[in-house]
Amino acid sequence: MSLSRVAANQALFRQINERIEEKTEGIASEPDTPELWEFLCECGAENCVEHVQLSIAEYESVRADPTHFVLLPGHELPEAEVIQSENERFIVVEKIVEETELERTHPRR
Repeated sequence: MSLSRVAANQALFRQINERIEEKTEGIASEPDTPELWEFLCECGAENCVEHVQLSIAEYESVRADPTHFVLLPGHELPEAEVIQSENERFIVVEKIVEETELERTHPRR
């Protein structure tokens, strides 16, 4: 799969996760509470439908940088991403691509 296709898949998963996060408003506890929510893995695999559990604060931390994506451990592509942080539930990767391309697809631009 081409790296541009991987980036397009990740952008799509990020947009879906934004909708999930919007739906938690009014339902979720305070943003700094540890309540976990199910988000889609934002890896580049077309057929990945696995979920990642994050608190709203963790999700917001990932979304603060348009080059960052949240993935399940083992779903990263070393040729296209650098792991920025990790824990037992998820990893945060930074894409190695033109930042302008990621800015264009970022739902919070």
